Amino acid sequence: MEIHPQSHINNTHTLPFKCWWWLLLCALYSPISFAAEPPKPTINIVRHCGSVDAEANVYVDNIVALALSYAHANYTIEKHGAGCSHPREVTLLEQGKTDFFWAGTTNDLEKRLIPIRVPIYKGMLGYRLLLIRAGDQARFSAVNSLEDLRAFSLGQGETWSDTPILKHAGFKVITSSDPKNLAYMLNSKRFDAYPRGMMEPWQELVAWSDIDLAIEQELVIIYPMPAYIFVSPLKKDLAAAIESGLEKAIADGSFDKLFHSDVRVKTGIANTKLSERKKIYLTNPDLPAATPLNNPALWLNAYDTGSKP
Repeated sequence: MEIHPQSHINNTHTLPFKCWWWLLLCALYSPISFAAEPPKPTINIVRHCGSVDAEANVYVDNIVALALSYAHANYTIEKHGAGCSHPREVTLLEQGKTDFFWAGTTNDLEKRLIPIRVPIYKGMLGYRLLLIRAGDQARFSAVNSLEDLRAFSLGQGETWSDTPILKHAGFKVITSSDPKNLAYMLNSKRFDAYPRGMMEPWQELVAWSDIDLAIEQELVIIYPMPAYIFVSPLKKDLAAAIESGLEKAIADGSFDKLFHSDVRVKTGIANTKLSERKKIYLTNPDLPAATPLNNPALWLNAYDTGSKP
């Protein structure tokens, strides 16, 4: 009987290797390795229905939902209450009775609440088109400068961030707390024009079809006015989750996809014909220093991040 030493070595080492490989496969494919991750917690957040613009509210809810889809929790958005004043909305947030809302930024808001410094309309709120009385276009066609435009009185929301900007620029500004009431006031010749963000007046003309108004065709007033999501100062974790989620949404393109899918945004960009309009530049004296004007990813391509006096 012959004994082959090499064969003996192979047999004694191959068997343990196969055993170890079999044990590894068993571990990998065992039921324990396929155990489901624990479910995400569900967190309810509250937005007060302060804005009377239902379409804007839907867009903002979609922006927040997109941001929070990247979080390690499931969030549901609860709409609470009916329309209330801007100061009341801020107070509710400060008290933690609501969790977020949106507004054009100011230094005061950024001190009292937590701003998420991503302009949700990419600067469109600072491109102001004029609602005017039907038949008044010829009066505005003669305007070629800020000085010319100052001859016209303007209507604006009593607590809107835009109102101090227009007053600072030397305009006579008539205010009201209700957007549609301003349209009635314009029609009644209480003032000459009603500036709106470039995504706003197109649907408003349809909604306010009982009022004989038109969108001025040749001018646009421009100033830096980012609209942000603001979060209650008592909800720092929520603010961090929204901010982180929006940064990820911008990076992967889903923010721009949502932005350009909004009907108001699409209509505003298509109908404004910005390159054909005479541009009247204003400064924003209450623009916070931390405004990210130098980040082109946050602004509409047409947005001029520098203001001209």
